[in-house]
Amino acid sequence: MNIEKKRLFALFIIGTFILSTIAFVFVGLAGRAPEQERQKAKTLTSYVIAEDVDSATEAEYVSRGYTFLKFYYNETAPLFLDGLPSAMMAGNDMQLFVLKIRDTQNYARIVNVQNDVELKNLTEENITNELCIRLIVTPLECSLRNVS
Repeated sequence: MNIEKKRLFALFIIGTFILSTIAFVFVGLAGRAPEQERQKAKTLTSYVIAEDVDSATEAEYVSRGYTFLKFYYNETAPLFLDGLPSAMMAGNDMQLFVLKIRDTQNYARIVNVQNDVELKNLTEENITNELCIRLIVTPLECSLRNVS
């Protein structure tokens, strides 16, 4: 009887190892899905881009704390947009991507982890003020505006 109990116990341990190995494989496969999504996100090489980005890329950069200013225009995009990413730096770190997107209407959207706001008043002053309010980290440019 004692030998039979030892065999059952040994089979139980072997079965546990086999099942845990199978579970480990399934958990490993399930854990790769977000990693594959990140691989689909494109690496952005410029902070001013003359087109929209795909949703996977936008989601990846938003999750990292970046903000997108999506400027939709039907004729020409204003020149001041090119200087916004460097003007809105958080210390020494960039935090803003400007996307200039051709469209039938003129409007802008500010998109980050906290906001998705549409702007109709597209003056340089209004866009800058809205960015100062909505960026994750308040840039020095905005702090200096509040002082003066």
